[in-house]
Amino acid sequence: GCWSNRNGTEDVGLTSKNHATKGCPQPADVEGTVQFDGEGYAAVSRPTRWNPNMSTIMFKFKTFSSDGLLMYMATKDLKDFMSIELSDGHIKVIYDLGSGTGEVISSKSHNDGKWKSFTLSRIQNLVNISIANLETSHEEKMSTTSKGHSSGLNLKDDDRIYFGGLSSLANIRPEVNLRKYAGCLKDIEVSRSSYNLLSSLDYVGITKGCSLEKLHKVSFQKPGYVELKAAPFNPGSKITLSFSTKNDSGIILLGTGSSPPRRKRQAGQAFYGIFLNSGRLEVLMSTGAVNPSRVTLKPEAGIFHDGKEHSISIERAARKTFSVKVDEGKMLTQTLPNDQPINVKKLFVGGIPSNFQALNIPKLPPFEGCIWNLVIDSNTVNFAQHAKFENAELGYCPESESVSVPEEEEEEEE
Repeated sequence: GCWSNRNGTEDVGLTSKNHATKGCPQPADVEGTVQFDGEGYAAVSRPTRWNPNMSTIMFKFKTFSSDGLLMYMATKDLKDFMSIELSDGHIKVIYDLGSGTGEVISSKSHNDGKWKSFTLSRIQNLVNISIANLETSHEEKMSTTSKGHSSGLNLKDDDRIYFGGLSSLANIRPEVNLRKYAGCLKDIEVSRSSYNLLSSLDYVGITKGCSLEKLHKVSFQKPGYVELKAAPFNPGSKITLSFSTKNDSGIILLGTGSSPPRRKRQAGQAFYGIFLNSGRLEVLMSTGAVNPSRVTLKPEAGIFHDGKEHSISIERAARKTFSVKVDEGKMLTQTLPNDQPINVKKLFVGGIPSNFQALNIPKLPPFEGCIWNLVIDSNTVNFAQHAKFENAELGYCPESESVSVPEEEEEEEE
């Protein structure tokens, strides 16, 4: 059976929750799902019943982010701490019990937008970790031991546990990734105490539910790319997108039928692309001719790499021409040698893989900044339906970027 004292309460996460013994069903709101916007955090109190020598941490997460802080706890003198982070899509755990750190990182990446279950069990300085895919039941296990003879994580009653990021007032170990988390968390439990982050008195940038199914923006803070389903650019086709960046050069969009690595260069490859090249916007298009058709645009005022929103539209007419317009500037038109379709095998946003050889395009660095509202032939691209990505923050752009994405009603996922 199961027994719960309705009059007895336990202080959990700066809110009062009925305490149930192990095996009792937890209230539904404790298992609430929350989404972090990449700029926030939630701080909760340490469990009332805390054993320094033994602890468990459990939660479920779902994200496309490459980097971010999932959980952090530390004593005020920073001698004892533990962090759980995303690092290039892998889960990394670092901790110190006062006599030296222990660190372990998963062999697989876990930022594929699927729900994963994370479980950490610590007995003294030995940590065992399990990360399971809830859809496939595939499980990755790892373990590590911290240095020295110290065996306790000595959190005090007023020490806090952070999820998703840190406040400006938090004590921080230098090893910890300060990047805030963009993604979802649910079913959070620390040493048998359940936490509803929306009941915390100190949180920002989190909302109820989880909506990662429709993502219309992507940001790049280090070299990366997103590969999408290939889309041809034929007579009558139109592509629009918005971007913001502070770099004067980068690959914004590239559709290509380029050959695999080490194959000899060939002329006459069909492709289309949008690039920033030394502060100028370039649109290149080839139906298979040796020399691509090109439109180069200078900003009418200011610069394109000012970190503010800029929009670009390219449209292919039926009379061997295509037109380009940036922001509110004039539309420029360029001729093509024929009306042949531009059928491509690959479509990249933000850059290309390091081992991919693109033919007849400028040698430019990957894009750094934000790209959003990519529309191809009236279809808004959903970055969640990517073919592949690397170092791309799907569905997230920093607050410093001026991003305007149309709101859509999403079903909350509990």
